Amino acid sequence: MKNSFSITLIGSGNMAYCLGEALLNSGHLIQEVNSRNKKTGKSLAKKLNTNFNESLQSINTQSSIYIICVSDQSIEEVVNNFPFNNKLVIHTSGVTSTSIFEKRFDNYGVIYPIQSLTSGVKYEWGNIPICIEANNVASKAKIQSIAKGISKQVYNLDSDKRKHAHLAAVFANNFVNALYGISESLLVTQKIPFKILNSIILTTAEKAIQKGPNASQTGPARRNDLSTIKKHLSLLKDNKEEKKIYAALTSYIQNIYKVK
Repeated sequence: MKNSFSITLIGSGNMAYCLGEALLNSGHLIQEVNSRNKKTGKSLAKKLNTNFNESLQSINTQSSIYIICVSDQSIEEVVNNFPFNNKLVIHTSGVTSTSIFEKRFDNYGVIYPIQSLTSGVKYEWGNIPICIEANNVASKAKIQSIAKGISKQVYNLDSDKRKHAHLAAVFANNFVNALYGISESLLVTQKIPFKILNSIILTTAEKAIQKGPNASQTGPARRNDLSTIKKHLSLLKDNKEEKKIYAALTSYIQNIYKVK
């Protein structure tokens, strides 16, 4: 890595935990963990071998970069109460525009990993795509240096494109996982283990990556197997929400592939 920076992390949730560990491992100095949550803040500071501070007003002034790792709805509060404006400040949100910084800071940007992060889980950061944005050349150079130090996949996306990337990630990750949950519930009622789906889950993901999702689509809706669809809907007669989801997804696939 060409450059190393002294960094303060604001927040102590999953993003701060995982990104902080990646930054430390890539050679940066974590100067401080600043968090209003004492328990998680102290735990993260200990993990990163650094200091903990629960007050934003007394945040250390020695770091060269401040990374806001709080929930989307809390970013504005941090920005509005930040005690100085002469350092590079970055947030990690997929959907929050850089315009939130404009009236408060001279140097700002974004570093957004496209990954569902959970503290305690080991990630191959080299394979995690990272989206970056900055308001000037100097800030972009620093953010790009940080991103390239931990990942081989760095994308320059403005706020609008980043929002679309985040939306796509929600479909690919959160919604798909919710469907796994439905599958698990259906199996549990029949005393069938969820692991019976392990192979098809992995194969579906691999085919989507290798061939693309549209070319990989299979199933009764894709082939317009109305008999099977009718049987499935009958099985879901006592599961109103799941039945709605099944019907909506079936209709979507039929419309996309024009199989009606």
